Amino acid sequence: MLPALPSQAASSNLLKISSVSDWNQFANNVDNGNSYEGYLVVLTDDLDFSNQDITMAGSYTDSFAGTFDGRGHTFKNVTKISNNYRNFALFYLVTGTVSNINMDNIRIECGGAGICLEADEGALIDNCHIQSGNIITNTSTGVSGGIVQKLYKATIQNCSNSASIASDCYIGGIVGEVINNNNSRIINCYNFGDISGIYNAYSGGICGWASETTEFINCYNAGKVSGKEGFFGAICGMNGIALNCYMLEGASSVTMNSKKQTEVISTKSQSEMKTQSFADELNKNLRDGCRKWVCDSGNYPEVDDTINPIVQKISGKTTYSLASPSGSKKISINASAYTKLSYKVTSGKKYIKVNKKGVVTIKKNTKPGTYKIKVTAASDDIFKKATKTIKIKVS
Repeated sequence: MLPALPSQAASSNLLKISSVSDWNQFANNVDNGNSYEGYLVVLTDDLDFSNQDITMAGSYTDSFAGTFDGRGHTFKNVTKISNNYRNFALFYLVTGTVSNINMDNIRIECGGAGICLEADEGALIDNCHIQSGNIITNTSTGVSGGIVQKLYKATIQNCSNSASIASDCYIGGIVGEVINNNNSRIINCYNFGDISGIYNAYSGGICGWASETTEFINCYNAGKVSGKEGFFGAICGMNGIALNCYMLEGASSVTMNSKKQTEVISTKSQSEMKTQSFADELNKNLRDGCRKWVCDSGNYPEVDDTINPIVQKISGKTTYSLASPSGSKKISINASAYTKLSYKVTSGKKYIKVNKKGVVTIKKNTKPGTYKIKVTAASDDIFKKATKTIKIKVS
């Protein structure tokens, strides 16, 4: 059995990560086959990896299938110069959801990406931001992306990159390569980092190489895109469908490369981009799941990265039925949530009572009827308060 982290709450499938050692233990668990499917994993503090090694979560065959919520916290000073011929990212393979992560001052010199190496079928990467740093590889198979290295039948939304990226193969500010014709989507994303294709590379401000059906929706690139003896474009180096996308004037001499591409890409000057009117234009094209664009005076628009409390649900039965007891009878309410539960009788106080553990006492010869108990899951700095009504039916 894989070791559990100290803050793991197995009864509610909640795991909290608050330290570098917590992360490395969690990452080793994924690498050893624990997918955390059905778990909510929450980052509760910034993690500083200065002079500390970091473990990548998972492998080519061992995916993370749960929900990871970074809560807007930051992985700081992550450095990987060599990774035993492996590329690097926080996660190797994601088949679940990873959201609300920031990374600052990263230095990845073995190729890869910030968040994950591969987002596989059904995966969602949401509201993740690389704030500064460098991602470099100099091998002919060095696919690199700011957020994701390779995308397969998955979605990236509300993400940004400000790291400089250089590679010999497929290279993009958000994703390096979209694998095969799989209808992957990159939505509401933007890049500020310089993208440099070394020799025969496919380079793009958002994506390096995409399938013909890959959709780029409501994205923009303000980073410089360049390449040597390869293909490069402000949005994508090769292929894809661009809808309501924008590029900074002078960022690239080419918008996208492919005879089969479909593009709706507008060029804007820096003064045009750094306006509320540009943010308003982006907000007109929002899709489901997209965050609103906001613009501080004199800056480029960015997605609103406000972190709201997580909505939780109280699980368990809602109705308990029994015959009127000839003597007092006890039943236990089988309820669970991420936070502490409390119980209160709201109907039938004359006949029933409930203790703080959710044990209900039905008095002798209780009159037939339906009695109600309110179950409350408390709010805290992560979760929103939740309530549920339990019915006790006496016949």
